[in-house]
Amino acid sequence: AMAQAAVAPGGTLNVGLHIPLSTLDWQSTVSHPLPHVMGHVFEGLYGFGKDFNAAPELAESVEATPDGLKWTFTLRQGVKFHNGDVLDSGDVKASLERWKAVGPQGAGLAALTSIETPDANTVVLNFSEPMGRFLLLMLGSDENKFVVMPKEIAEASTTPGQLTEVVGTGPYRFVEYNEDQYVKLEKFADYVSRDDGPNYQ
Repeated sequence: AMAQAAVAPGGTLNVGLHIPLSTLDWQSTVSHPLPHVMGHVFEGLYGFGKDFNAAPELAESVEATPDGLKWTFTLRQGVKFHNGDVLDSGDVKASLERWKAVGPQGAGLAALTSIETPDANTVVLNFSEPMGRFLLLMLGSDENKFVVMPKEIAEASTTPGQLTEVVGTGPYRFVEYNEDQYVKLEKFADYVSRDDGPNYQ
């Protein structure tokens, strides 16, 4: 039998988009084709698995109190942003606060009373009303996904639809958008993938 040829990395994949991007700020819109593009650039705590259940992405695990009022997310360690920074709980907190303010789905966090970051790898969400597993589905929905960006960008990007910079933790980094012509992404060499099997998002 012939030996299987190794697949060499590199090359360009051209993908046709049916309409232009209305914005580069996925947190603030439900419009397409943002998920098709930004789903490669940004990641969230949770995404959709192949069975459309919530599957962990940047979260290592989550634990809820029996009353559904307190949700503790443990983050994966050593995940890098496209600017070289290492993801920590402060980035998640600032990104959540921004998404709650600008995201069409952010209203689902109306009962959120506080976000605690006891250490660099832990984010605790406290709610005034019980939250069920739908919290994870809401965070992971690619219609208007909760995605994480560096704290300083989340805090500086106060206008919905406008990011000071497009920086995520995904397998591709944003290079440029030339309206009505192309959006260019490039493979992110320092991408830290999960070590479990592929699972849709």
